[in-house]
Amino acid sequence: MMSNPKRFQDEGKFNGGRSNGRPPDDDAAAPNASAERAEGTDGAAGAADTRLFGVDPLDEALSIELIEDAHSLPGIYPVVVIAARDEEFREILLATVESEQDGDPFTITVRESSRGNFISYRVELHVESGRAALDRKAALAALEGVVTVL
Repeated sequence: MMSNPKRFQDEGKFNGGRSNGRPPDDDAAAPNASAERAEGTDGAAGAADTRLFGVDPLDEALSIELIEDAHSLPGIYPVVVIAARDEEFREILLATVESEQDGDPFTITVRESSRGNFISYRVELHVESGRAALDRKAALAALEGVVTVL
Protein backbone atom coordinates (compact mmCIF):
# COMPACT_ATOMS: atom_id res chain seq x y z
CA MET A 1 0.00 0.00 0.00
CA MET A 2 1.24 3.48 -0.84
CA SER A 3 2.09 5.93 1.90
CA ASN A 4 -0.53 8.58 2.44
CA PRO A 5 0.55 11.86 0.82
CA LYS A 6 -2.06 13.80 2.77
CA ARG A 7 -1.52 17.50 2.69
CA PHE A 8 -3.17 20.82 2.13
CA GLN A 9 -1.90 22.78 -0.83
CA ASP A 10 -2.73 26.48 -0.81
CA GLU A 11 -3.17 27.91 -4.29
CA GLY A 12 -4.26 31.16 -5.90
CA LYS A 13 -7.67 32.78 -5.81
CA PHE A 14 -10.83 30.86 -6.71
CA ASN A 15 -12.96 33.01 -8.99
CA GLY A 16 -16.15 31.00 -9.01
CA GLY A 17 -16.25 29.57 -12.54
CA ARG A 18 -20.03 29.15 -12.51
CA SER A 19 -21.79 27.49 -15.40
CA ASN A 20 -24.67 29.05 -17.29
CA GLY A 21 -27.08 27.42 -14.84
CA ARG A 22 -28.72 25.16 -17.43
CA PRO A 23 -28.77 21.39 -16.92
CA PRO A 24 -26.67 19.24 -19.26
CA ASP A 25 -28.38 17.93 -22.40
CA ASP A 26 -28.41 14.34 -21.14
CA ASP A 27 -30.30 15.34 -17.96
CA ALA A 28 -33.34 13.57 -19.43
CA ALA A 29 -31.85 10.28 -18.16
CA ALA A 30 -32.79 11.31 -14.60
CA PRO A 31 -35.83 13.62 -14.93
CA ASN A 32 -36.76 13.52 -11.24
CA ALA A 33 -33.26 13.97 -9.84
CA SER A 34 -33.62 17.74 -9.35
CA ALA A 35 -36.96 17.41 -7.57
CA GLU A 36 -35.64 14.66 -5.33
CA ARG A 37 -32.54 16.68 -4.43
CA ALA A 38 -34.74 19.65 -3.54
CA GLU A 39 -36.83 17.51 -1.16
CA GLY A 40 -33.73 16.64 0.90
CA THR A 41 -33.47 13.82 3.39
CA ASP A 42 -35.54 13.12 6.45
CA GLY A 43 -32.76 14.58 8.62
CA ALA A 44 -31.36 11.21 9.64
CA ALA A 45 -27.65 11.34 8.94
CA GLY A 46 -25.42 8.39 9.49
CA ALA A 47 -22.99 5.97 7.92
CA ALA A 48 -25.78 3.62 6.86
CA ASP A 49 -27.67 6.31 4.89
CA THR A 50 -25.52 6.93 1.83
CA ARG A 51 -28.21 8.65 -0.22
CA LEU A 52 -27.00 11.95 -1.59
CA PHE A 53 -29.54 14.74 -1.14
CA GLY A 54 -32.46 12.32 -0.75
CA VAL A 55 -31.90 10.52 -4.05
CA ASP A 56 -33.66 7.18 -4.25
CA PRO A 57 -31.72 3.90 -4.76
CA LEU A 58 -32.45 3.75 -8.50
CA ASP A 59 -30.89 7.16 -9.04
CA GLU A 60 -28.09 6.09 -6.71
CA ALA A 61 -27.39 3.08 -8.95
CA LEU A 62 -27.32 5.42 -11.95
CA SER A 63 -24.91 7.73 -10.10
CA ILE A 64 -22.58 4.81 -9.38
CA GLU A 65 -22.74 3.69 -13.01
CA LEU A 66 -21.93 7.23 -14.22
CA ILE A 67 -19.00 7.51 -11.81
CA GLU A 68 -17.60 4.18 -12.98
CA ASP A 69 -18.03 5.16 -16.64
CA ALA A 70 -16.33 8.54 -16.17
CA HIS A 71 -13.40 7.45 -13.99
CA SER A 72 -10.77 4.75 -14.19
CA LEU A 73 -11.37 2.82 -10.97
CA PRO A 74 -9.71 1.84 -8.80
CA GLY A 75 -8.10 5.23 -8.97
CA ILE A 76 -8.41 8.91 -8.13
CA TYR A 77 -11.87 10.41 -7.66
CA PRO A 78 -11.95 14.22 -7.24
CA VAL A 79 -14.51 15.93 -5.02
CA VAL A 80 -14.76 19.70 -4.58
CA VAL A 81 -16.14 20.93 -1.26
CA ILE A 82 -17.09 24.61 -0.92
CA ALA A 83 -17.39 25.92 2.64
CA ALA A 84 -17.25 29.20 4.53
CA ARG A 85 -13.80 30.32 5.58
CA ASP A 86 -13.32 28.47 8.89
CA GLU A 87 -10.18 26.86 10.31
CA GLU A 88 -12.27 24.47 12.42
CA PHE A 89 -14.02 23.18 9.28
CA ARG A 90 -10.62 22.59 7.67
CA GLU A 91 -9.60 20.35 10.56
CA ILE A 92 -12.94 18.48 10.54
CA LEU A 93 -12.63 17.95 6.78
CA LEU A 94 -9.11 16.54 7.18
CA ALA A 95 -10.20 14.22 10.00
CA THR A 96 -13.20 13.00 7.98
CA VAL A 97 -11.14 12.33 4.86
CA GLU A 98 -8.49 10.48 6.90
CA SER A 99 -11.20 8.35 8.52
CA GLU A 100 -13.00 7.61 5.23
CA GLN A 101 -9.78 6.81 3.39
CA ASP A 102 -8.60 4.41 6.09
CA GLY A 103 -4.97 4.62 5.00
CA ASP A 104 -5.60 5.08 1.26
CA PRO A 105 -3.80 8.08 -0.28
CA PHE A 106 -5.46 11.45 -0.80
CA THR A 107 -4.60 15.10 -1.33
CA ILE A 108 -6.48 18.25 -0.44
CA THR A 109 -5.86 21.43 -2.41
CA VAL A 110 -7.16 24.69 -0.94
CA ARG A 111 -8.25 27.79 -2.84
CA GLU A 112 -9.72 30.95 -1.38
CA SER A 113 -12.62 32.77 -3.06
CA SER A 114 -11.88 36.15 -4.63
CA ARG A 115 -13.51 37.98 -1.69
CA GLY A 116 -12.08 35.62 0.90
CA ASN A 117 -15.44 34.51 2.30
CA PHE A 118 -15.33 30.91 1.05
CA ILE A 119 -12.78 28.18 0.59
CA SER A 120 -12.75 25.55 -2.14
CA TYR A 121 -11.25 22.23 -1.07
CA ARG A 122 -10.38 19.92 -3.97
CA VAL A 123 -10.15 16.49 -2.38
CA GLU A 124 -8.56 13.79 -4.53
CA LEU A 125 -9.51 10.43 -3.07
CA HIS A 126 -8.17 7.04 -4.06
CA VAL A 127 -11.23 4.79 -4.32
CA GLU A 128 -11.78 1.19 -5.36
CA SER A 129 -15.29 1.53 -6.85
CA GLY A 130 -18.11 3.86 -7.79
CA ARG A 131 -19.91 2.81 -4.60
CA ALA A 132 -16.90 3.89 -2.48
CA ALA A 133 -16.70 7.19 -4.38
CA LEU A 134 -20.40 7.92 -3.82
CA ASP A 135 -20.18 6.96 -0.12
CA ARG A 136 -17.18 9.22 0.48
CA LYS A 137 -18.77 12.11 -1.40
CA ALA A 138 -21.91 11.69 0.75
CA ALA A 139 -19.79 11.71 3.93
CA LEU A 140 -18.17 14.99 2.86
CA ALA A 141 -21.53 16.51 1.87
CA ALA A 142 -22.91 15.69 5.35
CA LEU A 143 -20.29 17.82 7.15
CA GLU A 144 -21.69 20.84 8.93
CA GLY A 145 -20.60 24.02 7.18
CA VAL A 146 -20.58 22.64 3.63
CA VAL A 147 -22.12 25.05 1.14
CA THR A 148 -21.96 22.66 -1.82
CA VAL A 149 -20.17 19.57 -3.07
CA LEU A 150 -19.22 19.07 -6.70
